[in-house]
Amino acid sequence: MTCEVTVIVHAPIFPTGLPWLSRAVPRARRAGAYVIAASMIGGVAAGPVLGKGIELAGVDAVPMLLALPAAGCLAATWWLIRATGDRPPS
Repeated sequence: MTCEVTVIVHAPIFPTGLPWLSRAVPRARRAGAYVIAASMIGGVAAGPVLGKGIELAGVDAVPMLLALPAAGCLAATWWLIRATGDRPPS
């Protein structure tokens, strides 16, 4: 059940982010292709990397192993917002 809820909540983010990227950085015409390629690589690499992290640190480390990429994504989002001058609607 948790997986389904997570997918439903996060599903609109990816397709909404592509037009935002095109608007925020109009000179980067191939940026969307890089984002799609990176998402595919992430889907392939995330499982083995998470498995190796669990193997090295144990099952108790799973929340931290999942929080690290989430924190990285949050930092990248804040950087993009500041770098492009784009402000989210209030």
